[in-house]
Amino acid sequence: MSIIGGVLACLTCGGCFLCRKRSVREASMRQPLAASAALSSAASGMSLPTVAPPVAPVADPGRQSSQSSPPSGSWRGYYTYDRVNHDVCEFQLRFENTTVQGEGVDDVGCYTIRGTYKSAQKSVTFAKKYRLGSRNHLGLLNEDNEGHVVTYQGRLVGDTLGAGFRGTWQIRNSGTNSNGNFHLWPAMESWASAPPLEALAPSQQLFQVAEDGECVICFERAISTCLRPCGHIAMCSQCVNRLPLPRTCPICRSRIESVLTRSGEQGPSASQALRAA
Repeated sequence: MSIIGGVLACLTCGGCFLCRKRSVREASMRQPLAASAALSSAASGMSLPTVAPPVAPVADPGRQSSQSSPPSGSWRGYYTYDRVNHDVCEFQLRFENTTVQGEGVDDVGCYTIRGTYKSAQKSVTFAKKYRLGSRNHLGLLNEDNEGHVVTYQGRLVGDTLGAGFRGTWQIRNSGTNSNGNFHLWPAMESWASAPPLEALAPSQQLFQVAEDGECVICFERAISTCLRPCGHIAMCSQCVNRLPLPRTCPICRSRIESVLTRSGEQGPSASQALRAA
């Protein structure tokens, strides 16, 4: 990638739709976001959109609720650019009260993250600032590192962190005017543990997603499942059914014991949520 910065890696395997799409894209143009090595705790970056409305109740798949500060550690997901292209990313974020911080290195260079988390609005806003002249994750100098800042603004999608933060990113730097969307989910080990499916009341087995939420694997179909026990709401049912056995969550890598399939009405889209804010 280029000005935005990102760590590219397939969330499930090396030969999925994302990997094939990436090779086609790189062969046709040199877009912001050059392919980088596998995700690592130090290499992560991402540009992203503002979004996700606090949507209606989700089958509460985790102990982490939106009322307390989000967990610190690895947050994985994707971001879009040029409206249709997607890339995978990962951030190491530290949440403490109302602040969020982090640092890392990606295909652009070294960066720091500073921002705020508002529990009442279930929103997160942070700035990712690159250090001019710093080397990227391969130890090389990238001409796209202009010491610029990428700003991110997003909202929690639903009542639990399993649905992630979705929103928008933007760059306004020396004539550069870029923006896109992003979606991040908590990916640290054992971030949440859901009660047995049998213990849930029928109403708790329903969940909602943002109208424009995209499956983290195919980037084409709408999110329609809730993985248990981790509680991540990030995949369409078709991609879940195609996961190799034993099935594991593409976000946190934990074993999938059961899957809730979405039913009911969709929540508001990202743009609708922002207008209502």
